[in-house]
Amino acid sequence: MADNPNDRPGQAPHQPPPGQMWQQGPHAQQDPYGRAQFTSKPEKDDIPDEPPVDEKIGEGFFSIIPRVLRLRDALYFDIKDDRASYKFIAQMALVALVCFMIYGFVMGTYNHFPRQSISSMVKLPLVFMISLAVLLPTLYLIGILLNLRVYFRQMLGLFVMSVCATSLVLVCMAPITGFCLITISRGASRYNLLMLVNIVILGLSGLVGLAYLARGSKFLARKREKESGVRPKSRFVLFLWMLAYALVGIQLAWALRPYMGRDRLDFQIIRPAGQRDFYSSVVLNIGELTGATPLPRERARRQLASLALEYHGVLQEKEDTLKQMDTLSGAMPLQRQKIDEITEKMETTDEDAKAILEVKKRNLEWKLHRNEGNLRETRERADALITRLREIEVEIRRLRDEWNLPNPLYSDTPQGGNENRTRYDD
Repeated sequence: MADNPNDRPGQAPHQPPPGQMWQQGPHAQQDPYGRAQFTSKPEKDDIPDEPPVDEKIGEGFFSIIPRVLRLRDALYFDIKDDRASYKFIAQMALVALVCFMIYGFVMGTYNHFPRQSISSMVKLPLVFMISLAVLLPTLYLIGILLNLRVYFRQMLGLFVMSVCATSLVLVCMAPITGFCLITISRGASRYNLLMLVNIVILGLSGLVGLAYLARGSKFLARKREKESGVRPKSRFVLFLWMLAYALVGIQLAWALRPYMGRDRLDFQIIRPAGQRDFYSSVVLNIGELTGATPLPRERARRQLASLALEYHGVLQEKEDTLKQMDTLSGAMPLQRQKIDEITEKMETTDEDAKAILEVKKRNLEWKLHRNEGNLRETRERADALITRLREIEVEIRRLRDEWNLPNPLYSDTPQGGNENRTRYDD
């Protein structure tokens, strides 16, 4: 630690606080006592001044993997100095494509083999490639607006390199995924456990790719700082890049599901959009695995019980509605008959009695008109109830066929002569 050059003779040297040093020189600021001010130590820069070299690694296509894993700083120098050709970028993209296809094939062997494996082998590379194609123009524009001074080929090379690193980590994790598929015994929670294993592996691989992206952005920011002497907002740009890349990638991966194929469900290339998103699905899988949330079969069983309860409630309401229709239908002919009788009497009576019969006739006609309206409404309500009963029956049949569950509507051995006894034991 250097001494303060302004310390007076005979006095103990004034030491700066720990971790700091004296600011010396002709432009050093002085405090009121004539001492030089201290300043923080310069930050350590982990970016090398020269690209690393490994003579054992060649320059051909098969050298891409060791160059990405072992000589990434050399690739950053090539990207920073705009020496990475489109051919080399295409070769990195090809390596990433093959690695994604391998991991997608392994992940799809869980169910509906080989159709699900082929589907996942195609869809997993599409998630990363489409995300890159969608985001690259926007991220390039953000870099320009924030004065990063990055060329399109530099941006393309940086992102393809990060995707390539992600794919290499994934293909290295493929044996672990295959080991879990073989060793985890079949059970109610097997799908949830394997799904979480794949999510963790994909998440870790994505973090490795983001780490490559973060270090590459430091190289680009350093070049900008050397050229202009102004430090660009590299951290803010990097945050925007990572946030956009993660959000678009997760949403696209969710839209292209399934990748494993859930048990008892038919093979689907792309599953229709449901009520949940990616994050709620992860929480649901964790809940099913820990027992906090019922498993799919248990949820289907409870849904069947709820549908059966609704079915019998709608059925009872339909029977009451039909009885009301019978009552109205039986009363209306009698009212018409009375109206006809009153009409005949009015032709043979005097004026005073005719006026009284006219009042009775109007009252009967008003009641008849009201009953006709009630009958129409009751018939419409009965039709709606019958339609709802059919919908419930279709849903119950679907759940029974999908999960191989018993019929919750009728018991196999009726008791007390009631053939429509509800099963509440399921």
